[in-house]
Amino acid sequence: MTTLCLGEEIVPRAPIPADLMTAYLDYIAARRAPLTLESYRQDLKTFRLYLEQTGHIPRKREIGPVMLDGYLAWLRHRAHAPATVERRLQALKGFFDWSVKRSYLAKSPFLLWDVPRAKETIPRALTWEEDDRLIDLMPTWPRTKFDRMLVMAVRFGRYAGLRVGECNRLRWAEVDFAKADLVILRSKGDESRVVPIPRDGLLLPLREYWERMGTPSDGYVLTGLYDQPLPPKCLSNSVRRLYSAARVRDASFHTLRATYATDLDEKGASITEIQKLLGHKNVQTTMRYIAVAKHRLRAAVDRLDTRRR
Repeated sequence: MTTLCLGEEIVPRAPIPADLMTAYLDYIAARRAPLTLESYRQDLKTFRLYLEQTGHIPRKREIGPVMLDGYLAWLRHRAHAPATVERRLQALKGFFDWSVKRSYLAKSPFLLWDVPRAKETIPRALTWEEDDRLIDLMPTWPRTKFDRMLVMAVRFGRYAGLRVGECNRLRWAEVDFAKADLVILRSKGDESRVVPIPRDGLLLPLREYWERMGTPSDGYVLTGLYDQPLPPKCLSNSVRRLYSAARVRDASFHTLRATYATDLDEKGASITEIQKLLGHKNVQTTMRYIAVAKHRLRAAVDRLDTRRR
């Protein structure tokens, strides 16, 4: 594992951790939610990979804009999405800012280098036809234990708006069958929330799944080897098999969360209610998840003729 050496830029009086990035992740772990920590870990792991593949060990003046230019070009060459590139760089900026505050580094290379901003995009939601095909397919599609687990994860996204990381960390102790609630603890942004779940779409299938699993009182709901949670990437990649069977293209696991928000909006839920259910701190973030269907836009335009008629 590459140890990030900061060479002569380190202030002599500052004790130098054996691995500065590990020390930073320990700092994050004490202050942020597990999902946020995992995101930081993956982002910094990517930077380590860059250092290893390029054989670059940054020292002294090499920690600067030129190094960041090289990292940005490397990320884009690997075809990372613009939003992913921005997140990777923001995580690295946080690491260098922390290093400066702790006197491990004299100045941050981001001081004279701006992180390129990704264009904001509206999350894609399933069309009515796609949603119907997916819902009709879920009861009959599973053939294996993993298939049943995958369908349950899809139900969590579609009927509770859970993020993929929230699905993978959900425990049976956080499922309240009596109240038909899911308790999401310390999610993104270190926030917790209670999500009511619909009877037919999630509660009854979840109870059936729970009974099939032996009615456990705790432990992870979705488990892999040795009863450990499934890696988020495993769910993100595997859901494409179900999408393919339902003839859904260009969709991700997050599409289910956007569909949940859109469905709530079309059923008359207020923006504040949707915000609380999704666990957003900022209502502007929620607005991006409410995709207005084409038929609603058509109906809105048609109202222009109503008064004259």
